[in-house]
Amino acid sequence: MSEKTYELEAESELRVEIPTTAELTLVSGAAEVYGTEMVVGKLYTLRATNIAVFTWKGGTIKLSGNAVDSPYVAKETPMLSYINVHAALDQRRTTAAAASGTGPRTMIVGPANVGKSTLAMILANYAARVGRRPIYLDLDVGEGAAGMPGTLTAMTVDRPLDIESRFARCKPLTFHYGHGKINESTRLFTLLVDKLAKAATRRAERDPVVASSGYIVNTSDLDKDMVMSVAAQFEIDVVMVLDNERMYNELQAAIPGSTVVKLTKSGGVVPRDMAAKEAARLSHVKQYYYGSPGQGALHPALPVVHFDDVSIFKIGAPPVPAACLPFGADPFGHETQTVPIKPTQDLVHACFTVSSAPAGWQDTEGFKLIETEGLGFVSVQNVDMEERTMTLLAPAQGMPALPCTLLLCEQTYSDASN
Repeated sequence: MSEKTYELEAESELRVEIPTTAELTLVSGAAEVYGTEMVVGKLYTLRATNIAVFTWKGGTIKLSGNAVDSPYVAKETPMLSYINVHAALDQRRTTAAAASGTGPRTMIVGPANVGKSTLAMILANYAARVGRRPIYLDLDVGEGAAGMPGTLTAMTVDRPLDIESRFARCKPLTFHYGHGKINESTRLFTLLVDKLAKAATRRAERDPVVASSGYIVNTSDLDKDMVMSVAAQFEIDVVMVLDNERMYNELQAAIPGSTVVKLTKSGGVVPRDMAAKEAARLSHVKQYYYGSPGQGALHPALPVVHFDDVSIFKIGAPPVPAACLPFGADPFGHETQTVPIKPTQDLVHACFTVSSAPAGWQDTEGFKLIETEGLGFVSVQNVDMEERTMTLLAPAQGMPALPCTLLLCEQTYSDASN
């Protein structure tokens, strides 16, 4: 393992691509990672990620690991524009707090691989550093940075995110989507965004500090129509467009009364191929079960459940040709249909959302399984067809049984692998 030290000048950043593992230490000065301040002398262990270590006043960074040949120091960064955006948002929060009102509801949009998640984290961390408590909403179902891939999540950020584990210490509200892309089921996505928006409203109503702090909504690669839909559902009043001139101009006219801001992406943003994205997702999933250096190691449980003791469903059924549908039937109803699944060997390595559905949910009038919150996640390690049992991986050590026996499976479970 090699080691190198970098002297950073004021308002410069060290950009690092980490395919496996690397260790960072702030030797002297001051520096931050996505808005979270580094502690001098502390060793930070990072896995399968790309990061930028930025300094406002200068600092010395020691880097060791398998990524030491790729780092470089950049003197041109968008951080000045990002801090100005934070200052403008925080002024709105101050005004909202004084009037017991609602703070800025901000949404970040743009194409893939332009740094939307990075900007969202920076804004959330800067807000937390000055005592705000914004609601962070993650709609990036492919990445699942704040929850798990295939989910939509919301959480209150009341302290800067940990550099190593990021969202691992947060307790997100989670809804199961089950797909890796929004366009695979826009009907279901829109329905769950509506549930998330209502939950965020209830959370803000209970805490005036949360209400005045507003929202920070991280999105995936949405087209204009989906941006408009999400903006309406969350009552967005600030839209930040990264690296998309056309969408910026379209949204200025399409969302009257909202502030639309055009921002440039960081030069350190690196387009990732499918292999890199899959490696990042796998690292994130492993962190959920086994922990990270920032949160400490976890010792997951391996509960064994009988087929008869659990109910497994997936959301979404194959489409039915329009000619075969009854008159007046919803042609898109299959997207939100719940389909029972029988355990088979195909489920090995599949990830389940443990639903919070109540006992006897089938008999509850008006109850919709697809709208239930997730309690957590388990992964299938083994399926024994003779004994009719499944061995699951769960993050809670010594857990004798699941908190709920109704499980929602990812849509592509039959293609799941390690």
